[in-house]
Amino acid sequence: VPSTPIYTDYRAEQYQSGSTQATPDHSDDFSIDNFTHYGSTTSVNGNKFNYGSPANQVTDGGYDQMPITLSDTWTLRTVWDITGWASPSGDSYQFMVALTDTPDLADDYTESGDMIGFGGRVGSGTNGYRVFASNDGGNFWDNIDTMSRSPTTEKLYVELKRTSPTTVTMEIFDDANFSNSLETASVSTQSGVDGLDHVVIANTMGNGSGGSMTGTLENLKIYDGVTDASDTPTYSYRNFGDLGYAEDT
Repeated sequence: VPSTPIYTDYRAEQYQSGSTQATPDHSDDFSIDNFTHYGSTTSVNGNKFNYGSPANQVTDGGYDQMPITLSDTWTLRTVWDITGWASPSGDSYQFMVALTDTPDLADDYTESGDMIGFGGRVGSGTNGYRVFASNDGGNFWDNIDTMSRSPTTEKLYVELKRTSPTTVTMEIFDDANFSNSLETASVSTQSGVDGLDHVVIANTMGNGSGGSMTGTLENLKIYDGVTDASDTPTYSYRNFGDLGYAEDT
């Protein structure tokens, strides 16, 4: 009886040896400024899109036209670092990251068009992290779902998905792997919401003063036609020799 087990099949077992990262169709690491800006409180530097608190009844923001027009399924991922979140006196701040068919939202939040996005609101009314989608040619507030999580100054890893022509979800995570989910919210939209080819980042102040709505965005990535942007596992085989077996000759 041999002291070492023998084998006749070269392969022993399959195992995950690594992973292949999904390739975004549009990305921005904010190493250069691709945005057209309105107002004085947004900028791109330090590999971040920075936004500050705009003045009374002002919308400050920026837009970038993507090289693609999104289909009716896609995934957006970004890092949202909230550095200021405090109610003003009077009305509210409303911050938003939107995929739109028009750049106009960047300097006037009341503009109509097709748009899907996420953001936050602090002040009078319903506050919190939220996902939104316009009706066909409508306004961003047509369909809004607000998360139950209490907003604060924190870093969130945000995933926004259009999983079908009429379904949009927002999920927030606390890790760079987008694996530890904190909460999910979703809204319905109309299939006619299309032609999305602009990234708009904007912050607006209602009729009030004081308070704070500040922060940054990093590593914006958009995957068209994809509802799962997770890495794809790659597999290899361990042979029996590696596991201490001897070949049967």
